[in-house]
Amino acid sequence: MKAFEMRLRELRIEHGLSQEDVAAKIYVTKQAVSKWENGLSMPDVATLGSLAELYGTTVDYLLTGEDKVRVEERIVEKVKLVELERRLSDEERERILYKLYRIQYSLCFFIGIDIFMFIATLIMEILYPLWGLILVFVFIVALVSTLITWRLYKREKSEVLKVLRNKFGRFNKNKNLHDN
Repeated sequence: MKAFEMRLRELRIEHGLSQEDVAAKIYVTKQAVSKWENGLSMPDVATLGSLAELYGTTVDYLLTGEDKVRVEERIVEKVKLVELERRLSDEERERILYKLYRIQYSLCFFIGIDIFMFIATLIMEILYPLWGLILVFVFIVALVSTLITWRLYKREKSEVLKVLRNKFGRFNKNKNLHDN
């Protein structure tokens, strides 16, 4: 990704302007424009707006290099998510979140048990080898339970997303329902 100063220089050259021309149009000194293009300083917020207007771009593009279209796509995606959340009744939203959270908490519980069992197995294997073998078996059972819970979570999540797609059309599965 290009740095801010490189974008400023390229935009100025693309528009066929000199540093003096830019300075005159946005009411700053030529030295200020030179400092910005050499990375020695940054323009203030009001000047960023003037630069963006002069070059026919956005302040986002000047600062991040992110395309205006990409920024607009992100905004549209956020608006769609907000509309989707508004169309869900409180009861539907609570039911969906409860279902996903319940499985996530179960998964965390089983992972905690796995960690505890692993440590206990190591300690018991050192102190009492026979008990250690029994704990190894219990650890394997706990690990299998965790994997089953993980698969259940993935299946439930895909079912929830399928219901949302059927009800509301396309739905981005990479977004959480409760993101703002």
